[in-house]
Amino acid sequence: MTIGGNGDMAQTLFLIIALTVLALPARAADIAGTWQADGKPQRVLKIQKARAGYRGEFYNLGDEAPGAPRFDSVSAITLSGDNVHFSLDKAEGTFDGTLSADAKTLSGSWKMLYGPPSQQITFARTAPKDAWVTDASPHKVQFVTVQPGVKLEVLDWGGSGPPLIFLSGLGNSGHTFADNYDDQTQAWANNELFDWPFGEKAVKDAGGDELTLVPGSSPSS
Repeated sequence: MTIGGNGDMAQTLFLIIALTVLALPARAADIAGTWQADGKPQRVLKIQKARAGYRGEFYNLGDEAPGAPRFDSVSAITLSGDNVHFSLDKAEGTFDGTLSADAKTLSGSWKMLYGPPSQQITFARTAPKDAWVTDASPHKVQFVTVQPGVKLEVLDWGGSGPPLIFLSGLGNSGHTFADNYDDQTQAWANNELFDWPFGEKAVKDAGGDELTLVPGSSPSS
């Protein structure tokens, strides 16, 4: 058996290395970070690494509506190849999309139980300096068990002294007016009260402007 010169050996070694590299599985992209989708409403998805895959936090920066809270957790975000899937923990929202080749966008279909059957949406990876403000009034979120099987979501601004408790109504969560709660804490500390006008005369007396709607003529056909 005859072994060729150094040139042949180098060429053979290069071929072996090339085949070995091609046989290795491609390294999966890292999707951890902040992703934003511009539109009405604006949506923010913050993805963190978990023990098995990813988890995240979802923010709806528009007005809260039934089935679409301002904040929701995402226990599991799956990445299979370039396919990405996640569902909100509390609301009936599901995303199925594709990660772009440059790993800068997530494009796919957004589905809600209440609303359009599906909506095309694109999340763009965002640098921290360009991230939208998701919490203009920083607070912590926790769940308090009030009886077996029943938990209340509590937003806590911290501090000390007697607590000031706000109860949101009309089926909204505490996130609906969260940006304005701390505006009232100093007034509360000073024992100031804000009157709530009730009745037509009281509302007119407290109002600054009055809008009158007058029936108009129907457009000609």
